[in-house]
Amino acid sequence: MKFKVEKYLKTALFIYDKISYRFFIAILVNFGIGILDGLGLSLFLPLLELIARNGESLEGASSLGGMSKVLSVFLFFGLKLEITTVLLFIIIFFILKGILFFIREYIYVLYRSRFIEKIRLNSINGIVELGYEGFLQTPKDKIINTLNGETERINRAYTAYFDTLKSLMLLLVYLSLAFIANPEFSIIIVLGGLLTNILFRKIYTMTKRVSKKITVDMHSYQGLTIEFIETFKYLKATRFHRRFSLNLEKKVKDIEISNKRIGYYNSILASVREPMNILIVCVIIYIQVTLLNGAMGGIVLALLFFYRGLNYLLNIQTYWNRFLNMSGSLENYFDFEKELKVGRAVNMGTRGLYDSADIVVENLSFNYLKGSDVLSNLSFTIKANSIVGIVGPSGSGKSTLINLLLGLFREYNGSINYKGINIKDLSEETLCSSIGYVSQDPVIFNASVFDNITLWASPSKTNINRFNEICIDLGLDEVVNNLASGSDTIIESGGGSLSGGQKQKISIARELFKSPNLLVLDEATASLDSLSENDVKNILEQLSGKHTIVVVAHRMSTIRNADEIYLLDKGRLVDRGSFEELYKSSGLFKNLVELQSM
Repeated sequence: MKFKVEKYLKTALFIYDKISYRFFIAILVNFGIGILDGLGLSLFLPLLELIARNGESLEGASSLGGMSKVLSVFLFFGLKLEITTVLLFIIIFFILKGILFFIREYIYVLYRSRFIEKIRLNSINGIVELGYEGFLQTPKDKIINTLNGETERINRAYTAYFDTLKSLMLLLVYLSLAFIANPEFSIIIVLGGLLTNILFRKIYTMTKRVSKKITVDMHSYQGLTIEFIETFKYLKATRFHRRFSLNLEKKVKDIEISNKRIGYYNSILASVREPMNILIVCVIIYIQVTLLNGAMGGIVLALLFFYRGLNYLLNIQTYWNRFLNMSGSLENYFDFEKELKVGRAVNMGTRGLYDSADIVVENLSFNYLKGSDVLSNLSFTIKANSIVGIVGPSGSGKSTLINLLLGLFREYNGSINYKGINIKDLSEETLCSSIGYVSQDPVIFNASVFDNITLWASPSKTNINRFNEICIDLGLDEVVNNLASGSDTIIESGGGSLSGGQKQKISIARELFKSPNLLVLDEATASLDSLSENDVKNILEQLSGKHTIVVVAHRMSTIRNADEIYLLDKGRLVDRGSFEELYKSSGLFKNLVELQSM
């Protein structure tokens, strides 16, 4: 039973999870609108009867079938069935309906806004909580497409779903009123509804299939677009940009073909709506008058309820198909939420780290997805406030070791201890404040220079002073002062017109702003020219003795003055010592140095 509920009401449960009790408020308001509308309509027939009698008061119920009980309420309270009384109550019912209608439309806007807000915030928080391993296993194009394009499609799916639900509630109200007024009529409309549902079922299935294809194609298109932008220089230089664009063009055409197919199905639904409406109306009138000898008043009232109900029945079919158009995006989001939960980072500890300390690595081994070891049985100690270089040929495990020191990978054998505390017992906040990380490609945000370095810290006097001190220490003050708006100058994402050295200095300044105990430079000079590389080397000399610094070196000259250098090869620590010691004792190290000097 639980499986069936989850299968057929999966979307309802999903929406309820996002807007909670508001889901039921929306349903009840629709129910109230239908009841008030039905009561107001039912009073038009006695109104016509009163007009036909020249205003003579009705003493009893008119020919409304089961709905004559509405008039009995008037008599029960001693109200005369006169034109004035009936008109007054018609006005009251429809004013109340109008008020509920306004409430429904407004709360729909509020609830839809809340729904999309929750979707976006849940996605953002899910990514924030995602472990690095989980992030690597989640395609980038899927993340981007889900956060952007898919969210808009989910919004439209939500709207279509609630429009369907709204029409369903009103249909049930009119069916109930029709059944009260004329049971035979209600049976016929149910049969008509079942017939139209059978006719449209194939269209629903085909629409849902095409919707899923659009979602898959959109993921692929987003991925190709990202690759096209990120590799544009290469593609342009090699003149492969036009060949690559053919993939984009094909994907665009595939998406549009699918959109046209959905448009075709929607057009079918829209075009048959009114003819089918009229056809069923004529059949109902014929059955009521010719075969069932129904009273004219009951037939007219039943016809009113029928026409209202039929409109909502066809609305259900239209809105549901519109929902199915977007259902692929919902299915994708369900999967996306699951992936984020599965890939969530293991809960970090809560312990803090308040000053620099030795970093002790013991018997450290690591592999990806149960493959062969990338690192094997590493043991070493990085002294507090020392500068340590990590070198080795490509594939030796340098980047993996850095990822482990940064706490990005949580599953490994052995231990990594900061001041006697296992890294797994340190909180996220501790790692954030205690570790600075500068990558090969400088990270520059689309924000002001001040915000880039302080990461949107408040412009307090303390923060401004620290910002200025760091800029002076790193030689950034002259660069900042020459910008149009100084530290308030907005830098475009990626760094824009800044040089490679300036961008790398901003990256280093950002990490120093938080006064880290450990500063990691991951091949930070690999893409710099000789002059910029020299600037970074000077910075390292200034920081010597103030921070524990680990440098993964692409250029050996960067770590010439390091206190100690670890030489890795095939995931193992094969040698260690100063630059001069390794150059004399290690053929591998000497070969790496001489290859760069050629």
